[in-house]
Amino acid sequence: MKCWNCQNMGHYAVVCPKKKKKKGKSQSMAASAEVEDFADRFDREFAFTAYESFSVGSPATQVQREHAFPSISRAFSGIWYVDSGASRHMTGVREYFSELSESGTNIEVVLGDDRVVRVVGVGTLTFQRESKSPLKVSDVLYVTGMMKNLISVSALEDRGYEVMFRGGQVLMYPRGTPADSARVIGVRHTKVYKFAFQPLLALSNSTDSRASSSELCEIWHRRMGHMYYGALRTLREITIGVPDFSIDHFDTCRGCAMGNFAKSPFPNSDNRATGILDLIHSDVSGRMSPVSLSGYEYYVLFIDDHSRRTWIYFLKTKSEVFKRFQEFRALVETQTGRKIKSLRSDNGGEYTLGEFVDYCAEAGIRREFTVPYNP
Repeated sequence: MKCWNCQNMGHYAVVCPKKKKKKGKSQSMAASAEVEDFADRFDREFAFTAYESFSVGSPATQVQREHAFPSISRAFSGIWYVDSGASRHMTGVREYFSELSESGTNIEVVLGDDRVVRVVGVGTLTFQRESKSPLKVSDVLYVTGMMKNLISVSALEDRGYEVMFRGGQVLMYPRGTPADSARVIGVRHTKVYKFAFQPLLALSNSTDSRASSSELCEIWHRRMGHMYYGALRTLREITIGVPDFSIDHFDTCRGCAMGNFAKSPFPNSDNRATGILDLIHSDVSGRMSPVSLSGYEYYVLFIDDHSRRTWIYFLKTKSEVFKRFQEFRALVETQTGRKIKSLRSDNGGEYTLGEFVDYCAEAGIRREFTVPYNP
């Protein structure tokens, strides 16, 4: 394991002896903010890392095969497996790397058949996520001869995360935080668990000789900004350096298909609740930068659908939303003599907490959740 703070081996950043000490309240606020911001950090940038060093001539990582993988031709299939027996993330496909360093690598890997192979390089991969920014995986070993692509559970734990297998899913969340904040990173397929994201082929200058003609076609299609497949034939004729490959492709390009999707505009609606507090809209905004003088980084809105009157509460962490809703409900119900009938919000974790759901059920408040990525 490697410390994020001092970059030395053998301990986590939270217990780093060189870490600058902060005074009580500000330190507590920073720690709380780091925990509460897990979902935001996961969506923006998420790097799996693991660090090990070995001398030349000694076996490096032990990849113990406790189960049999389904039969596939090679790692170029794009399938990645979440493996508790692998000590590092690793693949045998060079095209998956967006960044790759092939110098100063003194690591060997013991494969499932007891063969010892040398690590060619260490680099970063980029995975495509549905309707979200790409996900980067760093410190991945490039091992020639690898027939499977592996995501290491121990490497995720070294990064400071807990990994949990439950209900046919692989869940991950920061160590020391409630499991409610867990995100799904893998799903079960027959007897193994597959990583939930597909890799993007890197646009490297060299092309692996193992790539088939159709794979080369796909690489150059992406390299040229998702150029029409038929135009790739013309590209070979008018340029130098483009390899010879067939323009036949078997699958529809996901990026092209999604780029051509069009959504019809939502019709205008004049629907309004018939009385005050019949329907309350709520949403959270943040994280704000810079932090306010009082230490607030978020705020939550409550909007009455009938009157359009709005209440705003400032928050230091997202976990305060439930408490602020209790305060809001007590205030408006006392002032108006009416009851809140419905609460509409998104599917954020602050609104789907068990205690929040139970509280609304006991109070007879109907919950309405919006459809993700829609108004």
